[in-house]
Amino acid sequence: KGITKSQGKVNNPYISDQILSANVDEFSKPSDIDVFGDYAYVVATSSNSMAIFDISEPSNLNKVSTINDSDPSVNSLKNPTSIEIDGNYAYITPKNAGDNIIQVIDVKNPSDPSGAGSNDNQPDVSGGVVDLKKKGNYAFAINDSSNKLLYYDVSDPYDPKKPGFISTYGTPTSIDIFKEHLYLGNSSSVEIFDI
Repeated sequence: KGITKSQGKVNNPYISDQILSANVDEFSKPSDIDVFGDYAYVVATSSNSMAIFDISEPSNLNKVSTINDSDPSVNSLKNPTSIEIDGNYAYITPKNAGDNIIQVIDVKNPSDPSGAGSNDNQPDVSGGVVDLKKKGNYAFAINDSSNKLLYYDVSDPYDPKKPGFISTYGTPTSIDIFKEHLYLGNSSSVEIFDI
């Protein structure tokens, strides 16, 4: 059994029994998760933090580390809303960090993550970013306060550049990337960008 797709509809969905549910007291209100290799990376808004879980044995979930906004290597993890892992780095959108800040975390050693870099504010666009995807040397994020799609040069994870931006037709809510296109959902339509 499994999930099959036919004419845009999902037929015969099948989900097996839940393997495990874990609560971690100091880690509250998870807002996004990304899985890479044997690890799940989770950001949480209430605790202003990122936690890394070893998922190599799904029935024995093990938290291996946490990094939060008070860590001296971090510029900001205030209200993180999304996370994307690419190789040895986690790219995070801390919405309350300031105008269009992203925070990069070095996760080469999952047991000891540390802050890598974050960009300067973009003074021409106010508000924080809420969703992020990465492709090549660029990270793309949306600002739902100013209705903007932002793009960051992250070729050096320790020195992300101040973002450029383009206006969207409505309030952006989410983005995804497939091949050479970025797909953006907003309050009234879907927008597609060549990247």
